[in-house]
Formats: sequence, C-alpha cells, structure tokens
Amino acid sequence: MEEAFHGRFTEEDWRSPSERSFEANWANRTSFERNTMVKEGLLQPVKSAGRGYWALTHAGWALYRQHS
Repeated sequence: MEEAFHGRFTEEDWRSPSERSFEANWANRTSFERNTMVKEGLLQPVKSAGRGYWALTHAGWALYRQHS
C-alpha cells in the first residue's frame, strides 16, 4: 500500500497515533479497516488469503458487484 499510495498520503497520514507510536496513521487505519471487513465476512482472513493479500469472500464480491 505504501508503494502504491505514497504520493497521496498527507502529513497526518504519516504521523503516528499516540497509542501506537511505531506505526503511521495510514497503516493503523488500514489494519483496523481490514479487520472490520474480515469480521463482516467481506475479506478472507490472513490465514486463508496470505500475508499482504486482500482476498474478497463471496459476500465481498457480491457487495462489490452491487456497487459497481
């Protein structure tokens, strides 16, 4: 993600949240959102998809088709 979106990140994106000083805001928010999407059944967990991959579930694909 960093490679793909590096030029689009703002200063705020690069700051670290106080409770996670080792991580940039963009990485923290991305991680949080990924976990939310897994809990909602839209993404496969890392165990199935593999580290660094975001794989949609059947429900995720259905939602994608509904909004495209």
